[in-house]
Amino acid sequence: EGITLHPLYFQQDAQDIAHQYTIPGVPPYVRSNKTRGYLKDSWRIAQEITAGMPEDYNVALQHDMQRGQSGVMLILDQATRAGYDPDHAEAGQVGIDGLSLASFADFKAALKGVDLRETPIYIEAATIPLPLTAFLVAMANEEGVSLSDLRGCIASDPLGELVRYGVLPTPLETA
Repeated sequence: EGITLHPLYFQQDAQDIAHQYTIPGVPPYVRSNKTRGYLKDSWRIAQEITAGMPEDYNVALQHDMQRGQSGVMLILDQATRAGYDPDHAEAGQVGIDGLSLASFADFKAALKGVDLRETPIYIEAATIPLPLTAFLVAMANEEGVSLSDLRGCIASDPLGELVRYGVLPTPLETA
C-alpha cells in the first residue's frame, strides 16, 4: 500500500498530517462524526467469553457485566456455526472456539438476566444468521421488548468461514 513504517516516530513526523488538528463532528470526520465525539456516547465493552456451555457462558457474562462490560459478544462454537445439533456434530466441534447453542432454551440460558433494551448484542452467526435472529426476536417478544429497542449486530460471513475452516456446511451459493 506504499506505507513506510519506521522503528521510532518523533513530533516532527506528524507535522505534515493535514487533519491532525480537526475537531469531532467536522469533515473529514477522522475524530468521529459526532460533535461531542465519544464523550456523550462512550465506547461499549463487549468482551468475548470462551465458555462453551450456555450456563457457564451466562455465569461468566454476569461476572463481566458487574465489572464494566456493557455489551454481549456472542461467539459460537464450530458445531453451532455449521448449523449442527451437538448430538450430531463431529467430535471436537461442540464447545470449541465458542458457545454451543442447540435450542432457544440454550439461547435464553446464555443471555439470562441481560437487559435487551440496554445491552447491545453482537452475534457472529457464520452461516446461520436466520435461526439466531429468530432466537433473539423470540426472546425480545417474551420479555416485552420492542424490536426497535434492540441494538447490536448479527453478522454472517460465509466467505470468512470458508477461508478460516476450508469448508462450509452448505454450498457457497446457498450460504
